[in-house]
Amino acid sequence: MSYTGRYMSEVIKKLNLKREKKKKCVIVSNHGRNDIYIEEMEKCLSGNGFAVMVIKYSDSMPGHKMYQKIEKEDPELVITLDLAGFNLRTDTDYIAYVNLSCPNLHFLTDADTADTYECLGGTLSVAMFFFCLNPETYRYISISYPQVPCVKLVANCEEGILFILDAF
Repeated sequence: MSYTGRYMSEVIKKLNLKREKKKKCVIVSNHGRNDIYIEEMEKCLSGNGFAVMVIKYSDSMPGHKMYQKIEKEDPELVITLDLAGFNLRTDTDYIAYVNLSCPNLHFLTDADTADTYECLGGTLSVAMFFFCLNPETYRYISISYPQVPCVKLVANCEEGILFILDAF
C-alpha cells in the first residue's frame, strides 16, 4: 500500500474509532465577514455529530498559540476560511496544517484575496481539500496552482462539508 493509501486508512480508522464519541471540528477564520459561513458550517457539523470549536485568528494572536489550540483539541476535522493560518510554517517551511493527522477543508470565499493564494505553491497534504465558493476563484486556483490536491467548486459550505463526510 502506498504512503498516501496508508495515511488515508489511518485517518479513516481514526474517524471510525471515535464514532461513538462526539467528533471534534476546529474552524479557523481570520476576519468577521466569514461569520455567516461559520454559522452555516456549525449547523451542518452539529447535525452530523460534531462538536465545533471556532478560532478567530488575528494578528494579535501569536500563530503558535493558535496552532497549539488546534493540536490540543485533537480534532477529526479542521476547516479554514480564506486560508486563515496558512502563514504558519514548520521548521522545514511547510504549511503547519500539513502536520495535522486529520482532513483539512479549506474554503475560499473571495476572489479578491487572490494575492494570498501564493502559499498554495508550496508543499500541501493529500488530506487538504479546497472548496471555492465562486467560479472566478475556482478557475484561478485550477489554472495557477495545478498541484493543489483537490479543488472543487461548491454552491455553499454545507455542500463541501457533506462531500467530505460522505467519503468517510
